[in-house]
Amino acid sequence: MDKGDNFARVLEYQALKRSLEQEGLIRPENTNMTYVVVAFFSGCIVGSLLPW
Repeated sequence: MDKGDNFARVLEYQALKRSLEQEGLIRPENTNMTYVVVAFFSGCIVGSLLPW
């Protein structure tokens, strides 16, 4: 395998990954961080509305 073959395989992998993300079969990267941020802010809002 030379560098050209590796580059072609990387491009093929990226295209396949992008198409699977668009179809919803795999989740895009960095979605876990989005869920953490949303959960944190929703917890802050609920905590301020319902002080125990």
